[in-house]
Amino acid sequence: MSTMLMSLLLKPHAAPPPMPHASGDSGAAGLLAGGAVMIVVMLFVAALSFVIIGSMWKIFTKAGEPGWMSLVPIMNCLVYGKIIGKPGWWLFVPFLNMYAAIVYPLELAKVYGQSTGFGVGLILLPLIFYPMLGFGSARYQGVGGQGGQPAGGAPPGYGQPAYGGGAPPQGGGGYGPPPQGGGGGYGPPPQGGGGYGPPPQGGGGYGPPPQGGGGGGYGPPRS
Repeated sequence: MSTMLMSLLLKPHAAPPPMPHASGDSGAAGLLAGGAVMIVVMLFVAALSFVIIGSMWKIFTKAGEPGWMSLVPIMNCLVYGKIIGKPGWWLFVPFLNMYAAIVYPLELAKVYGQSTGFGVGLILLPLIFYPMLGFGSARYQGVGGQGGQPAGGAPPGYGQPAYGGGAPPQGGGGYGPPPQGGGGGYGPPPQGGGGYGPPPQGGGGYGPPPQGGGGGGYGPPRS
């Protein structure tokens, strides 16, 4: 028995087959691919964020408000409500903010002279319609279409009349230059005796008032 045990112990055993390394290589490749995808997604989200921030900045400045207010939390909601003529604090009240999330974009489209369909686009596709509103040719019309008066109450620019009505009529209004070649305007006095001469001598002009009462004042000129 001992001889059999010794023979079994001393018998050479076959070496185990080597472990394949293919699984380790595929895992590293998967990690690299996943990291690349995450980087692309992060860059895409960052680009969209910059587009939205720039759009809101332009929307605020078009309405006469400082653009940096669009970056300040809470303040941007209050200014947003001011631009459209609605209470900004509605966006902070539960259930009321859901109503505001629908009505406010429609009002924003209205104060910029856009249609209700454009306001629906602001609700459903904000990543497309907010840049169109901010960077497009739309101009702020004011709450109720008040002729483009900025929400911040900015004074009119140079060239606008300070008092009363609008601009002077075109096509002949104002003080034009004197006509050429036709004798118009204030020309020089005529030569050879014309113009404003000295008063006549020897009794001309208005004499002094008569003395001794009876109808004071300057009488008619003596002939």
